[in-house]
Amino acid sequence: MSTNRPIPPPEIQDESLLEWGRVVAELEAAGRLDKADRAILVLYCGTWEIYATAMRGVMAHGPIVKHHNGVAGESPFYGVAKETARQLQKLLNDLGLTPAARHKMKTAAVEEPSEVNF
Repeated sequence: MSTNRPIPPPEIQDESLLEWGRVVAELEAAGRLDKADRAILVLYCGTWEIYATAMRGVMAHGPIVKHHNGVAGESPFYGVAKETARQLQKLLNDLGLTPAARHKMKTAAVEEPSEVNF
């Protein structure tokens, strides 16, 4: 185990703990993991757990439900899933785990000026 690998807090369990392990392994393999990443990983995995729970509700009840007043509308589960998906996208981008973020990192690395010797 790397000395830079942050330890998940006790509230990260079950599916979130599996996601923690997956994301930490990806960051570690890319050489971009540090103990300082613990806070954003906790936020990411907590948000992941909420998203997964909301998606189970969407799968069970659908994205459109009949409300108590008899009018069909967006499922509360779907609303939570949409919002947490936006949050996850930002967190993944911040962690460098989206295709766009990786491309941006590669572009920045290529554009870094090389040392000039006179």
